[in-house]
Amino acid sequence: MPKFKKPFWDLATPTQVKSLLTERGLSARKLFGQHFLIDKNILKKIIETAAIKKKDKVLEIGAGIGTLTFALAAKGADVVTIEKDRGAVYLLKELAFECPNIEIIAADILKLDLSDIFKKSSKWKVVSNPPYGIASPILFKLISYRKKFSSIVLMLQKEFAARLVAKPGSKNYSFLTIKAQFYMDIEIIHKVSRNVFFPPPKVDSAIVLLKPLKFSRVKVSDERLFFKIADAMFRMRRKNLKNSLEPLSFPSEFYKNPPIDLTRRGETLSLEEIGELTNFISNITPRNCKSISGTKSSEF
Repeated sequence: MPKFKKPFWDLATPTQVKSLLTERGLSARKLFGQHFLIDKNILKKIIETAAIKKKDKVLEIGAGIGTLTFALAAKGADVVTIEKDRGAVYLLKELAFECPNIEIIAADILKLDLSDIFKKSSKWKVVSNPPYGIASPILFKLISYRKKFSSIVLMLQKEFAARLVAKPGSKNYSFLTIKAQFYMDIEIIHKVSRNVFFPPPKVDSAIVLLKPLKFSRVKVSDERLFFKIADAMFRMRRKNLKNSLEPLSFPSEFYKNPPIDLTRRGETLSLEEIGELTNFISNITPRNCKSISGTKSSEF
């Protein structure tokens, strides 16, 4: 019989985590980017940031051994957690056997269609400590379902979090910044030491709160074109706009009287200025705009 009896939401201590892993013959797997939280104060901070209430519908990505999962369930949330590691899934299903408010899905989040999950409720919260190695595609996927979420609370690598809130012209400003800020309000809530995980990762972390905007931050005539321009800007971020936008084959009229100085580097443009370029190009190339905006981006 297992030593760990309910409640299991007291897992955020070094002793509990190490004992559980040893008893079950498990270990943190680099393949899945596993680092288990062992600090109750940080766990509490995550829950408080998400403002979890009874019967909240919560999506978690990367449950691991369930430290966050059971803490969310203890607050009365209905938790759907997605875990790829089969060993962790087996453990989670055993521990959560008598927890009706926890649903465990064994799947790769990047391959999973979330539509069926979201049919269960009109509004969800995301609370997760996702694998850092795939944080970018996970965030892009969550953005694509943004209308389903009231809030998203993520534990992220500190440098990744800095990119989400970066300002134009800074070293952290990137396509990721543009994509996230276009659709979200973003705030770094708390910086987190690498020492609150077992085993400790090589980087520090941050708790980040993202709230989907009702409308996009910038009104543009063609969102796909907006992101094609942003993508081109950051593919060659050290070049000026004239050179970085050249592969998009805009008509010559664009270069005669552009709304933005084309000698500037793309990395200095705000979302509003990228929006100006987008609307200008849409207006002067109504026939060509569809083919331009339909070109596939490397970022997706």
